[in-house]
Amino acid sequence: MMRALASFVMRGRVQAAAFALLATAVPFCSFLGAAAVALVTLRKGAAQGLLVALWALLPALLWASQGQPLAMLGLLLMLPMALCLRRTASWSWTLVSMTLAGLAVGWYLASAYIPRAEEIVSVFQQLYGTRLDALLAGQGKLSQTGIDTLILTSFIRSIVSLVCFNALVALLLARAAQALLYNPGGLRAEMDSLRLPPVVAFALLGLSTLTYGQEASALCAAVQPALFAPLLVSGTALVHALSRRAGKLSTACLTLHYILLPVSYPGILALSCLDSLVDFRARLWRKASG
Repeated sequence: MMRALASFVMRGRVQAAAFALLATAVPFCSFLGAAAVALVTLRKGAAQGLLVALWALLPALLWASQGQPLAMLGLLLMLPMALCLRRTASWSWTLVSMTLAGLAVGWYLASAYIPRAEEIVSVFQQLYGTRLDALLAGQGKLSQTGIDTLILTSFIRSIVSLVCFNALVALLLARAAQALLYNPGGLRAEMDSLRLPPVVAFALLGLSTLTYGQEASALCAAVQPALFAPLLVSGTALVHALSRRAGKLSTACLTLHYILLPVSYPGILALSCLDSLVDFRARLWRKASG
């Protein structure tokens, strides 16, 4: 299926633009439209990719006008990542570009939603009613202002996380499709070599830790996902590489990793930072070959 869709997109500019437009127009499929844009950008360059992106942007803007900006922001976040990956062929620097662009996205969303704080809190109270107290039980005793702030920051953090996830999935799909058509096994090799420079890894960890302590700031909540993302991707790439050493248990290891990720992500962040210093894969490969 992926090969057929990728072949259709790469058949010509008209086919790519039509697919990007239609996929972005379909609810919950905007990442496929962004993936088509990314595939053209990676294979044919910025000019061709931007032309296709303009067609994908039409339904994305329509969604945004209806109060659904995820497709538009995911596409805009993905573009600098695709351009960086094409130019550098480095996932490390691509993830850094994701953080830089993600900070801008976070600032935009915080600026858009902070003035609507009362409306957002009201919607959550209507949706959850008395269950809201149970959901917030783990936060200790909070004043009404504290509860309102927690709801707003959690909402903004979730939206930015979805945008980052949308952009990242689109780029990964595009790179996988490109490898499938032109460079079999290329994506796995790139993921196996993905390791953030130590300065970058620890800077991201430090900044994300600082912003996590500032729960009163919606802006801090908005930039956290962009700071976490490179470490999570790098750590997950390491887990994938190490899980293949488990042989028949590799699928079980990966399934467990993704199930536990919502609660185990601090450990993945720390693992990514340690890997930037130690390079676990290189050590294991040397040990295996020796």
